[in-house]
Amino acid sequence: MPSFDRDHFAFEYACTAPKEDFAETFMTALRYRCSLGRFASRPWLHRKLLAVRRAITIAARERAPTIRGPRIG
Repeated sequence: MPSFDRDHFAFEYACTAPKEDFAETFMTALRYRCSLGRFASRPWLHRKLLAVRRAITIAARERAPTIRGPRIG
């Protein structure tokens, strides 16, 4: 198990396993979605958070239903 490095992990528990790292990073990206810049001083974590935000944005666009207006004529 890697030791906790606050530049790489959101929380200490995240360094216990890759899936826990993803879970903690995902949770942090959702919790602080409007202020991810606060993590700029932690470059590795900030990059992971931005990658998660991009993935969420892409997934949301792909799942968004097509909205059509009423047919005229």
